[in-house]
Amino acid sequence: MNKKEASNCEFLVDNRFCKAVANGEGKRIREKSCTNDSKNSCCYLCEKRDLCEISCTYLEKATEPAVEKTELVAPDSRSWENDETPWASSILLEKNEKIVASWRGNREIAQKVPVRGSYGTTRMQNVKERKNGFLVLTNQRLLFLEEHGVFGKSYHQVLAIPLMKVGGISIGGSLSPFVSIADDVETHVFHVYAIGKDEFDPFRSLIEDECRKRKEELEAEKRKERVQVVLDFSFLRDYMEKGGLVLQKTKCPECGAPVTLPTTGNQTKCAHCGSMIYAQDIFEKVKSLIG
Repeated sequence: MNKKEASNCEFLVDNRFCKAVANGEGKRIREKSCTNDSKNSCCYLCEKRDLCEISCTYLEKATEPAVEKTELVAPDSRSWENDETPWASSILLEKNEKIVASWRGNREIAQKVPVRGSYGTTRMQNVKERKNGFLVLTNQRLLFLEEHGVFGKSYHQVLAIPLMKVGGISIGGSLSPFVSIADDVETHVFHVYAIGKDEFDPFRSLIEDECRKRKEELEAEKRKERVQVVLDFSFLRDYMEKGGLVLQKTKCPECGAPVTLPTTGNQTKCAHCGSMIYAQDIFEKVKSLIG
């Protein structure tokens, strides 16, 4: 065992002993599988942790009742405010946002922790920590709600990935499958209890389908914002006069030569370079000046 600094675990005793495996199923698993002399030492502090299947998450999963496969459902096809989803009230939904599906599991976090070596030296060691909770899909985001507490559970949103930023979804691992979800910053790793290799394709398809819908929704909103009124120079002149602005000439956006504004039509040509100048473009510029 490495003599690492104590973690904040509520089960840790005397800086290394884990009272969570003092008896019951956890103790049986340790006695059968742990290769250390001490069978009740903390897995988190163990230098063999990355090579071992036993962990707090493993023990919890082993002692829980079998998890039924999650049914992938569409929005509004079930109620999310019930005893089976105590985390639902901890989500602050955005405008028009709805929960689509959820999966129990954990999020894997890699971090560097100081480890005491021989002769009083300290070195940094990579440690993978797993946080239990729920992966939640909405029609706008992917969320992870971290679970806290033993008897009284509470849930805290620690990750939110906009669906527009989901860059890829893949599965890895043979003995212990994990799901990788990449965004525009990093790749997030989840161990989703109900999702193995057989269930992965519909799991990925559901998320990708929501990503596609979200993209189409945002593009439709942008198109709506870009709808422009077809106007001509006569409308433009009246609009400027009402705003107290008199503009008879403008500069060609291509060559900078002066261009006299016509009184009719919706476009004119620069006499110097031949570029077309549209009343709509000039309207957008003066709009910011007079509102």
